Amino acid sequence: MTAAPKVRIAVLRERTSASGSRYMTGLLGDAKLLLFRDEAADTEWGQAWALLVEQRAPRSEPATEAPVRRRRATKRVAEAVPADPAPFNDEIPW
Repeated sequence: MTAAPKVRIAVLRERTSASGSRYMTGLLGDAKLLLFRDEAADTEWGQAWALLVEQRAPRSEPATEAPVRRRRATKRVAEAVPADPAPFNDEIPW
């Protein structure tokens, strides 16, 4: 049996509350993820964590667009066209 490829859908960051409790927070689209240790649900298999989801608060300021980077115009120097010493004297053979 081969293992299916894994896909990262969120990144959680560990935080510490004012009371010293550890918890994790992260974002998944418009959802804010909160992960708390659930000591009441701890079992003989290990620690249990409770995952809570709430709607992410709207941003206070709209994101500004990145400034458009324009290429600096290069200065072109016109080349002098040499004067033709002789006018066109071509004979047209028709």
